Amino acid sequence: MGRHRILFLYTELAGYFLSCVDELGESDWVEAVKIVHWPIHDEAPFEFGKKNAYSLLNKETLQGNELHDAVHQFQPTAIVCSGWIDSDYLKVARAWKKNIPVVVAFDNWWTGSWKQWGASAMAPFTIQRTFNRAWVAGAPQIPLANKLGFSGKRLSVGVYCADPSPFLEVCRQRQQMDPVKKLVYVGRYLKLKGVADLWHDFAMLSPQHPEWELHCIGTGELWGRRERHPKIIHHGFVQPRDMAPHLANAAAVVIPSHKEPWGVVAHEMAIAGLPLLASSSVGAASEFVEHGENGFIFENGEMLNTMRSFLDSTDEVRARMGAKSHQIGMRYQPKHWVSRLRQILNG
Repeated sequence: MGRHRILFLYTELAGYFLSCVDELGESDWVEAVKIVHWPIHDEAPFEFGKKNAYSLLNKETLQGNELHDAVHQFQPTAIVCSGWIDSDYLKVARAWKKNIPVVVAFDNWWTGSWKQWGASAMAPFTIQRTFNRAWVAGAPQIPLANKLGFSGKRLSVGVYCADPSPFLEVCRQRQQMDPVKKLVYVGRYLKLKGVADLWHDFAMLSPQHPEWELHCIGTGELWGRRERHPKIIHHGFVQPRDMAPHLANAAAVVIPSHKEPWGVVAHEMAIAGLPLLASSSVGAASEFVEHGENGFIFENGEMLNTMRSFLDSTDEVRARMGAKSHQIGMRYQPKHWVSRLRQILNG
């Protein structure tokens, strides 16, 4: 086979994904990359630069058979589809599956629900009729992938990878200054993100630790009900390239999600060299948090005690955790993401 023409059928675009595609487009085994995507999400209005490495096509602009026609005109030699919730994407995948690698990418965990048991039973007639490979986020996703019929060379991890560039700059700045007593939250203001619990628990700790602040970066449905507290500062949405001033002197990041299938923010903050305090419901904690080494993983209801332990730790301990975080975060970069993709396409 000659050089690949890779089609991504994507839902919500993210800057970290496009940084990986930039790397992919420079590979000598890739001829062209096309990305069909959903409209940009209002709660995460990332700005994307246009690169020669790929072309973008907003699915919202397509009508009737125009998606089918665009795919046929592109003539992909491989397709990567973001999940299985878009019926139009599934039709494309099924149409090409017999002739080329068609990869389903997902971050769902196996929960043992009746719905998942039913999906696994029907997989030979549904998922396996549509896709011939699976690319998942990490270890928490492997059991579901296995239940759906993917294993061996037809299964790989690492579908999400942070864009290291802005966070390497944060790490560089952190090495030139002393952290202040500031915790950071980066994410949407949603109930399932646990941000309201974070506000509550931090406010509970604040009287005993009045020198500490909590800085929150993001927006969402809870913005109008955000905690009003003199030590909790809300910054709204911030583009990744503008994160450095907020992170360079921070002591740690807190990721309190009730349900976070992966959470690329953990990878980003690790690269930046911040200690991580993460809920056990954060999938990426399995890869980027080594408990007691570069942060802590806490169970439901234990966030307050975990934060208290961290706030009571010494500057030396927190600095050592930050250095370990950076080391862990740099283990996986866009070049590794490209290598994983090539591996699964050849599987």
